[in-house]
Formats: sequence, structure tokens, C-alpha cells
Amino acid sequence: MKLNLEAMTKAGIDVDAIKDFIEHRKTIKKPLTQRALEMNMREAWKAKKLGITPEQAIDYTIFKCWIGVNCSHMSDRINEVLELFGEEPVKKQSTRSMSLSENLNDRSWANKVVKLENNS
Repeated sequence: MKLNLEAMTKAGIDVDAIKDFIEHRKTIKKPLTQRALEMNMREAWKAKKLGITPEQAIDYTIFKCWIGVNCSHMSDRINEVLELFGEEPVKKQSTRSMSLSENLNDRSWANKVVKLENNS
């Protein structure tokens, strides 16, 4: 079956990445239909929301030997994806203003209770 790549290349996805994905699917004995190819390329396009290119999403899919592009799985592994392409991993920011140790040793609440008792 001859697949039409024109729409995807017009959308800005690299034709070599698309061809690599098609070849990957043939290698794992899961050939693509036109509709399946379009669905996977739409999913690859969503990778931009994760801060990676559609081509990187396709490459990661091939690297992991996945059947299809899955951005929700990639979002769980975004640091692994970024490191694969030699980019800086995303640093997780804590929502805490104090470390666990500081939090466990915090006695500021006791000072507030003493001040309230003195004001009464």
C-alpha cells in the first residue's frame, strides 16, 4: 500500500522521520494504513506541548520500539526523552517553601501560641 505523506510534510513534519516511522512499523510487522499514519503524526505533533519536536517524538517511539506515538507516555518520561536528545532535563520544582528537615524542626507555631496567651 502506498502511503500519502504530502499532508504531513505540509504540516511541517520531516519526511525522513515519517519514512523512518513507516519502516519501523514494517520491521515490527505492524504495517500502517493511511489513517493510522495520520493519527500517529497528529499525536507526534502534540509533542510540541511537551517541549519536544514531532521528529523527536517519532524518534523516541522508534527507540522504545513502541507500536505508535503516545505523548501521554512521553510526558511521564519527559526527562528521559530530553536526555536522549542531549537536552537539559526539566527540574521539578518543589511546592514546599521549607525542606522536610526544616519542616519537622519548625517551632514557629509555638511562638505564635505564646504570643496569643500573653495578649489574653
